[in-house]
Amino acid sequence: VRENSDVFKIGKKALIVTGKNSAKSSGALDDVKYALEKNNIEYVIFDKVMSNPTVECVYDGAETAMEEEVDFVIAIGGGSPMDSAKAIALLAVSDIESNIGNKALPMIHIPTTAGTGSEVTPYAILTNHEKQTKKSIASPCLFPTYALLDAKYTKNLGLATTVNTAIDSLSHSVEGMM
Repeated sequence: VRENSDVFKIGKKALIVTGKNSAKSSGALDDVKYALEKNNIEYVIFDKVMSNPTVECVYDGAETAMEEEVDFVIAIGGGSPMDSAKAIALLAVSDIESNIGNKALPMIHIPTTAGTGSEVTPYAILTNHEKQTKKSIASPCLFPTYALLDAKYTKNLGLATTVNTAIDSLSHSVEGMM
């Protein structure tokens, strides 16, 4: 990330979307802050993403994006922060009450696990507690503008997370071949 700090010049103010731990413990958040500060880009951190992110969470993130007048989104983490960032980027430029459009804020995704592939897909999976279901949203506008992958961000993952994301990665590979 530090070596590619010019990539962050896609806007003037970023919303960093992440959970509570992995962005910090992996060092990715510090690297992103460095790249943004090097380029004099303002940022706001939205670190309320939980596992299996909810519709309410992304609406909260979109409200933050609009209130803070950000013009791009950075996702740091596993599939949950990346899927949340996609929905936030979409909702932040939509009329949330009645018209969710087909455009989104530009995004940079920085995975801290290997497995979901969300950094290179146009899909986001959200949990709807009210309907007790998970819902997928899909649009070409949900492809991140950039994906920055660095294996060092996965170095300190626990064994269970490493195994589970490796199996996830394998299942996505097999699914793609089928």
